[in-house]
Amino acid sequence: MLLFIFTKNEQALRVDYLYTLAYTAALVIPVSLNLYILIPYFLKKERYLSFFFLFVALIAISAISFNLFFIVIIDALFKNYFFISYHSNSSFTTILSIAIIAVTLIKLAEDWFYFNQTQNKIIRDAHQITQSQLSALRSQINPHFLFNALNVIYAMSLEQKSTTKDAVLQLSDILRYVIYDANTKKVMISQELELIKSYIAFNKNRSATKLETQLISTVENPSFEIYPMLLLPLIENAYKHGGMNKVEQNFINIALFQKDTMFNFEIENSVHSNFQKELENNGGVGLKNVQENLKIVYPQNHSLNIQETPFLYKVSLQINL
Repeated sequence: MLLFIFTKNEQALRVDYLYTLAYTAALVIPVSLNLYILIPYFLKKERYLSFFFLFVALIAISAISFNLFFIVIIDALFKNYFFISYHSNSSFTTILSIAIIAVTLIKLAEDWFYFNQTQNKIIRDAHQITQSQLSALRSQINPHFLFNALNVIYAMSLEQKSTTKDAVLQLSDILRYVIYDANTKKVMISQELELIKSYIAFNKNRSATKLETQLISTVENPSFEIYPMLLLPLIENAYKHGGMNKVEQNFINIALFQKDTMFNFEIENSVHSNFQKELENNGGVGLKNVQENLKIVYPQNHSLNIQETPFLYKVSLQINL
């Protein structure tokens, strides 16, 4: 490109090649100063005013140095050649400026592509980490649920209840949902509601202690989608501790509401005197998984509140989509 500019589209002679090579070699110094000092230490650090003045000063000093270079040094190196510049000092400076600016733009474009690739890799890695975390949390929920459910069937079989085979079939339906239907990023609220109803029906014969369960649901849009397996661990905990009070009335109250972009879920259960100690011993795996899932899936769009009294344990979940 420089050869084309210097020869003005005429046939290039040997002296033109030498002149162009000398000019290209001379460009190494100002270009290197710009690439390795001005851009990294001023432009990239947002010291724009300093970069501008230093950039202009670099071009001015380089233009003066180039004139000295071609008048004195080149003539001394190549005594058998007579070099004639076809351009004035102003156009010579313009060519120098364009060359340095072009290299600067190329460098910035290269950095942008590298930055864009890096950012995309970070996003992909973060997404993969998030999915791995969610899968790990879900894999903890499923065995936890299965452990509790098998205990229910075991207790029913010991009592030789005629409804044991129905409970096994209900458990099969629940596990089908947990393993297959819930293995997606989102599920419809109507599916989660059916899971809750199936789980309530499954636990009807869970304990000899009378346990009153009440479910209230108001759903404006049955196709409203939420992350799967957020509600079941909360219901599991309620059933695990809600039927243990041998003196007072045992109850579980569940309320589910959805309107516009808001989803509210509340569940409260009666507790016994050793509830807190038992909760500490068991570690509260289900509740911890729900909290971790909410942080990942709805980091800024949820609230989870827990209220505890000597006779009541209540969890309130709100999601705003």
